[in-house]
Amino acid sequence: MTDERDPTDTDIEVILRGARADAWSALWSGLDELEAEDEHMTWGGGEQVDTTVVDGVERPVLQMPYAVYGPATERTLHALYELGAIVPFNWPD
Repeated sequence: MTDERDPTDTDIEVILRGARADAWSALWSGLDELEAEDEHMTWGGGEQVDTTVVDGVERPVLQMPYAVYGPATERTLHALYELGAIVPFNWPD
């Protein structure tokens, strides 16, 4: 979408109906791989990466934890983007 408004259901349907057949095939293939996996992601980060001093007290600086997706999840997400199924919209609203 190039304008500032959130996509409507009709906008999304038009995008999905216009998607290439190979993009749909990639999605179905990725979903089959996901079903075969036992674990789709692990957590990374969370480790102490430094220290800082606050009010004269040394305190740890921790890296925020983050999701590390498995290959099948990454392929499925990529396929969803290729289809246009992941659309931007204003989350806070």
